[in-house]
This record gives sequence, structure tokens and C-alpha cells, in this order.
Amino acid sequence: MGLAGLIQQGDVPSLVQVEQTAAAIDLASNGGQEVVSAINATFRNADATGVASRGRMATSVGVPAKLQSAAAAALAAIHSPEPVPYLGLLLTGTSAQLQLYGAQGVSFFVNGVGIVTPQTMPGMSHLNSRQPRSYYGTDTMRHIGPASNQGDSYIAYWQAWWQQHPELHAVK
Repeated sequence: MGLAGLIQQGDVPSLVQVEQTAAAIDLASNGGQEVVSAINATFRNADATGVASRGRMATSVGVPAKLQSAAAAALAAIHSPEPVPYLGLLLTGTSAQLQLYGAQGVSFFVNGVGIVTPQTMPGMSHLNSRQPRSYYGTDTMRHIGPASNQGDSYIAYWQAWWQQHPELHAVK
């Protein structure tokens, strides 16, 4: 529970500790569920170490699925350049849910959508604070997430887009 509270406050060392001890965390316990929820819904710190930690959790097969999904959701909610290489790795992964997080995150980055926080989520005000990137265009705007009703064509669009932009692939 203590780790969850620290993660909710954006504490990067606590996030890294979760990453390093992921296999030992009882995700079925109340504390484990709180940690997953804190990463998924509130940790929006764009610090490079925190992004790398979430990126490794989201893309590593040895990480429990709930934690992997929470880390992927958190990356998809940060629309700065730092998580983009990890989102690209998610796009090319085998899990449809992780591919969707990758597509949503890349689409929001490309189209310059603001960061999703607990404060901006209820009214979706993050959608109104746009700063489109140089990759933005009419076509990318037609494929902006979330994609709940767009199906596989949405993911396929962003997978193809990703392959056309190798300059974004390098994990830093």
C-alpha cells in the first residue's frame, strides 16, 4: 500500500522498485491491486527513468500480465516523445490489448494530445490542449484513439505508420 501511495505521487524510485520485484508482488492482494491501479491511472511522470521502467514492464514477457497492461496504459497516456519507442514495441507485439495501447499512445503523440491525468480525464480536457507534432496530418487525425469501434484497421494503420518512421524507434 505504501508503494502505491508513493507511485500515485509520481515517485520514480518506487516505480523502479516495483519493476525490480514484479515477480514477487501478489497482484491479487489489495496492496498489489493498488500498485497496479496507481501505475495505470495516476503515474504520469514523464521522467526518463520512469518512462524506461514502465517501458520495460510493458514490453517484457516475464512481467505479470496485469502489471504489463498497467505500464502500457500509463505509457499510452503520456504523449511526449520519451515513451514513443516503447509504444512502437507494443504495436508490434503479440497481445491485441498491448497493441491497442501502443496505437492509442502513438496516435495521441502524433496528433499532439495533452497528457491524460486524473484531473483531465473526467472532462477529457486533455483532448483540447493539442500541440500537433510535425507528423500530424489529416490522415493521422482520422485515426486518433481511442479505437473502441475502429477494430483491427486502427491498429493496422498505426503499425504501418510506425514502419514508415524508423527515426522514432530508438529506445533512449
